[in-house]
Amino acid sequence: MKRIFFVFLPLLPLFAACGQAAEEEDAINIYAATSLQDSLESMEEELETALGTDVTFTFEGSGTLQEEIAGGTDADIFFSASNTSMDVLEEEQLIDQESRQNVLANELVMIEKCW
Repeated sequence: MKRIFFVFLPLLPLFAACGQAAEEEDAINIYAATSLQDSLESMEEELETALGTDVTFTFEGSGTLQEEIAGGTDADIFFSASNTSMDVLEEEQLIDQESRQNVLANELVMIEKCW
């Protein structure tokens, strides 16, 4: 499980920037695609320790989260599994274009029986 944390370690500056805003609020609100739930929840304690504040996760499909953000929900960080959802939010000027980063990727792997 610790390996997952190191994958997200390069993101700590991004989380830290949100941590400054969170000093005035109760927690950093992280909206993420359902496919990231296990990974993010496994590093919750490490994130809270590194940031010095609580984090709150909301997991749904990327399209659903995009609609919630467009509707005005309070999301500090959005991990989308869909470039289209991010494109829509960017076109609507609901995200800071300079803060958008592609940090994770999925890859389809085919496994064939060898024997």
